[in-house]
Parts: sequence; C-alpha cells; structure tokens
Amino acid sequence: MKILNKISSVIFAALFAVGITSCSTEQYECAEPVADGTPSVYFPSAQQSVFFLPLTETSIDVELSRLDASNELTVNLRKVDDLYNVFDVPATATFAKGNITTTVKVNLRNAQPFVDYRLGLALDPDVVNPYAANLNGTINYVAHVQQEDWKFYSKCTVYSAWYEEDFETEMQYSETLKQYRVYNVWDTGVHISFSIDEKSNVKFAEAKYNTKIKNDAGAVLSWAPDYTVNEKEGVVGCVFDAEKKVFTFTGEWTISAGSYGSYPGTVTLHD
Repeated sequence: MKILNKISSVIFAALFAVGITSCSTEQYECAEPVADGTPSVYFPSAQQSVFFLPLTETSIDVELSRLDASNELTVNLRKVDDLYNVFDVPATATFAKGNITTTVKVNLRNAQPFVDYRLGLALDPDVVNPYAANLNGTINYVAHVQQEDWKFYSKCTVYSAWYEEDFETEMQYSETLKQYRVYNVWDTGVHISFSIDEKSNVKFAEAKYNTKIKNDAGAVLSWAPDYTVNEKEGVVGCVFDAEKKVFTFTGEWTISAGSYGSYPGTVTLHD
C-alpha cells in the first residue's frame, strides 16, 4: 500500500509539473534576451523635440546616446515619418571611441513658413537595448519643426483689470502672416496673435487662449476676446489707439465650470 501511494504521489507531482509548465507557456511570453555586446543606443528623452526656427535656419541637431562606449560605432538612422518629404536625414551616425553621445544634423528643405512638420526617426533593433535605454530615452524619436518670421516690434506693458497685475514683455510682428503677437503674455509659451484693420479694430487669430493661470481651486483659466462694444458696462471691445500706442483687449475669463465675465485689459507700447 505504501509503495502504491508513493507511485501515485510521483505520478501526481509529474502531472502537476507538466500542468504548470503548460499554463506558463500559454499565459506568458518570455522576453527576447539582449545579445552580448549590444551597444544600447537610444535617443535621450531630455533633448529638444519642438523647434521654432527663423526662416534663415534650415537644420536641427538630433542627439543619440549609448551605454557601451568601448569602441567606435556607426549605426543606421531610419526615417519613419516625414509626410511632406522635407527632411534630409544622414544615413548613419558615428560614435567616437569612448564617447557616449553623438549629434547628427538634419536639414529642412522646401518648407513653408508656419507649417508644423513632423519627423520620426528609428534605430535598427540590433543596436538597441529596450530594457536599459528606456530608463534614459527611447529607441524612436519624434520632432516637430516649424519655420517662422516673428521679429521684435516693441517692448510693452500688459495690464489686466481682472487680476489687477501688470508685467513687461514684448510685441512681435510677422511679415508673412501680417500679424502682431504679444510674446509670453501670461506665461512662458503663451502668445496671443492678432491683426489690425484700417479702422484700428483688432482681430485675434484664435477664438480662445489657454492662459496657464489657475484659480484658487487649481482650475486653469481661458481667455476669449470679446469684441462687443458696451461702454455703459465698461466693455469697449478690442481696438488700437495709435496716438496713445495702447491696445485695449477686452476678453472673457472662463473655467470649465463657467465664466467670470468680460474685463478690459491694455497693452501699452514703449519706444
């Protein structure tokens, strides 16, 4: 009887082991091992990926890094996204012995101003280590590149009657767009652009702007130009007084939950 029980236990253990192996094979896929000597090349995630270039600039620099810098190394660069075929990408990038970084120059040709062009680059699988490189960057790189001709026009002071603060910034002008813009008007990267007609009325390029300003509850405020003229309530629309060099920008301040109402603001130009 003991012998029979021992045989049964052995058979059960064997069947159990087979069952686990079978289940593991069906439910899990083993990751591909990284080959010995893989240099682990990647695009650093900290590098610039959005470029606003003057019309006179026609190239961007793309950086690559690697974990193993023991030897000189040349890797292939593959262009995987260039819908309008405006980017000239070098076929290869070379790391000098001992260097963990290298830079390649990507040229932009036949580009139209104020058009967002997207570039996608990838590396060959045999030079990347997806497990290590992802800690510092990625094996793919996507850049957005735009040429523009905004030029300094005047220093200016911006004042808002809603939050009762003023600050110094600058106004710029684009000959291509025939538009002005107030640069970094509420925060870094927040610009408002507009045109002026023959009657000194101001027309903004967008219907609403995200200001990055937050209320006490943490909700982000938006500003939308209000062209209504209602002097009784102090709303005077959006106009330019050429003699005083003052723009009046009346706008409605809102959050997703509702509106704070329309308030005038001014942009005063300085010589």
